[in-house]
Amino acid sequence: ATLTNAIKETNYKQQKENYLTEKKRITNDIITVMKDERIIVLADWLKVRSSLKNWIKLYVILKPGIMLLFKSDKMKSGHWVGTIILNSCQLLERPSKKHGFCFKLFHPLERSIWASKASDGPMFRVVGWMIWNFELITEPS
Repeated sequence: ATLTNAIKETNYKQQKENYLTEKKRITNDIITVMKDERIIVLADWLKVRSSLKNWIKLYVILKPGIMLLFKSDKMKSGHWVGTIILNSCQLLERPSKKHGFCFKLFHPLERSIWASKASDGPMFRVVGWMIWNFELITEPS
């Protein structure tokens, strides 16, 4: 019984070590992508609906796996608002009476973020192949 317990303990320790190593690697990959100013899929303005259902204009930088939200388009002093990790969400196209489009990024376990496309551009098509971690709705300005 002692030998079996020792083997189980060794397996657990190895699994925990592998988990921590992989977690650190993924975290470092995300930080590298966030900091590298050369890696940008798309950067544009969106109107984002807050939890109070007010619309605010935010500058969005879309990178592989993440979406960065800023109050201005100045990367260095852009007053960072937040980061959305782009995984495990669905993209839903919503009807819009205005010219343009509206979409919602939905995750059932997180809070909602609504956004509106502020200028013409391919944001919807780019987002179509991205998966997001929050609910985001955009609509034409």
